[in-house]
Amino acid sequence: MPQIEYLQPEGLSPNGNRYTHVVKVGPWVFIAGQTASDGEGNVVGINDPQAQVGQVMKNLTQAVESGWPKQQIEASSARRQAMIDQGQEVIVGIKKYKAENTELVE
Repeated sequence: MPQIEYLQPEGLSPNGNRYTHVVKVGPWVFIAGQTASDGEGNVVGINDPQAQVGQVMKNLTQAVESGWPKQQIEASSARRQAMIDQGQEVIVGIKKYKAENTELVE
């Protein structure tokens, strides 16, 4: 059974602890649905969809930067880059199957 950890990042809506913003289950990190609310639970951008989307993106960014998600992304990126560097993974057009004619067409 994988270990389960819970995180309520600073700056996200306190939500009365009705749900957990970020949950780590084994190697996976899940971010709960974010709403257009600020760190105090106030709705942002009433009748302004652009402001609401902006707040949701801000909340998602805070959740990712809170720790686990950022660490998982960095670790995954490092593993993938190591595989590319060791020739275990191919990026077509960059390290393999390059075009012979690289002359620019105007």
